[in-house]
Amino acid sequence: MRPGAARHLGYRHRRRLLMEDAEAEERRRACMDMLVEAAVVIGLIVFAVVVVPWFASLLEAMWWGLRDVVAPAPLPVDGHQLQAQKNHGIPKFVFIKTHKTGSSSITVMLGHALEKRGLKPAVPCHAHLGFPGHFRKPRHNLCGVDPLRFTAAISHIRWSEQSRKTLLGLMGPERPLVFTIVRDPITRFISALQYYGATKFQTLLNFHPDRITNEWIKFAAYRLTSKHVRAQVQKLTRQLHLIGYAFDFGLAKEYTPKEPPKFRWRAQALVDSLDFVLLYEEWDLSMAVLKQRLNLTRPDIAYPHLKASSSSRQQLVIAPETRQVLCEVLWSDCMLYDMMRARFQQQVDDAVRQDGAAIAEFNQQAHVQARVQQGDGARGVGHNGSEDEDVQDFFDRLRYGWVVKRWG
Repeated sequence: MRPGAARHLGYRHRRRLLMEDAEAEERRRACMDMLVEAAVVIGLIVFAVVVVPWFASLLEAMWWGLRDVVAPAPLPVDGHQLQAQKNHGIPKFVFIKTHKTGSSSITVMLGHALEKRGLKPAVPCHAHLGFPGHFRKPRHNLCGVDPLRFTAAISHIRWSEQSRKTLLGLMGPERPLVFTIVRDPITRFISALQYYGATKFQTLLNFHPDRITNEWIKFAAYRLTSKHVRAQVQKLTRQLHLIGYAFDFGLAKEYTPKEPPKFRWRAQALVDSLDFVLLYEEWDLSMAVLKQRLNLTRPDIAYPHLKASSSSRQQLVIAPETRQVLCEVLWSDCMLYDMMRARFQQQVDDAVRQDGAAIAEFNQQAHVQARVQQGDGARGVGHNGSEDEDVQDFFDRLRYGWVVKRWG
């Protein structure tokens, strides 16, 4: 090969190598650019998914003054006394409202007692504090004047861990008194069937208000053992009757025919966490307990709307075997009721009995006075001097005050 040809081949080889090196460098840079772009995208995703919600929750916590609250532990009496001094004699409290237990009457009583002292309860924008869901968004759930400043919660709330954390965080730093009211599950179940008037569900159980007997209760219990019948409950009724207390107190989300492991232990822990309980069947004694624990007066707890029993309808006496049959179906309600009743009996001493007797007489006099007023064509007078209100009227008035202040 001629020397010139060899030099030409060497030049072409070096040129090819340089071109290959340039292409490799270009590919490396393109790969690095892709990696950088991918890292930026991943970083933005992490920022949007993790950092932004965390920062938003931090701002919300700073704005609303929320703080984590662990399980409800009893508060020392001194703390409640300090609250009472700040709130004109009434400590901060949470009333866990339950269905068909007289809780609406107590809500109105407590609402009027608060108003008389220049205080107010939490005012839900709608009917409940998140119920049947959790109470977790105060700025969306609460309305009225200065919605985050309140002395008590007296609306329906599902007492779940999330709801406790949100509500007690708003009411801190001291933990408020927490209490509830319960009723015998059998009479409560019958009352719910009558009140909510779900015709299809009543038909499934062959229910008629004038034919409530021990035999019918056993038949209803037998029908409720059917999975098909139970599946109709949520479709045909406004309330979750078969879930009942366990759902209201955050112990169960769905009804189960059998008792789950550790349910009894969790139920007892819930009962022990309450500061006191009220019993529907012992109304006057319950009002005495309520008066004592919240520093109320007898006019605060007057209840003139006593229902006189119809002479044409005898009070049903539920036989023990009938109760046992239905409690096999409503097992969680019966368990919680028995625990609450035992707790209630521990609260009743001679002073409560004496006060309960006086309250019974006071209520009877108020009942007579209310009937006289109704005979004169006038509505009853409420505890705060206004005409009597039901729960809806009471909270509508508080919401209406908010509208006037905002738009008036």
